[in-house]
Amino acid sequence: MNNSAEYVIARLRRILHEDARTAELGIEVRVEGLVVSLSGRVSSDEARDHIEEVVRESLPGFAVHNEVQVLPPTPPRVVEALGE
Repeated sequence: MNNSAEYVIARLRRILHEDARTAELGIEVRVEGLVVSLSGRVSSDEARDHIEEVVRESLPGFAVHNEVQVLPPTPPRVVEALGE
């Protein structure tokens, strides 16, 4: 990976964290040439789509491969008793 790829990755991570549509910290970003690959996990299709949208807006000349997985949150299995 060269310095320009490292710059693009750092820039995208900052944008994904700061953009109100995404505010994501756990997305892995890889850059090879003019291809951006995204991976990680989010809780909804909407979050996944917003991440791709933000990346496409930020890097209009790049192809985007969105491999982000949607894993809806699961309720806790054990209910903790409070105040006993």
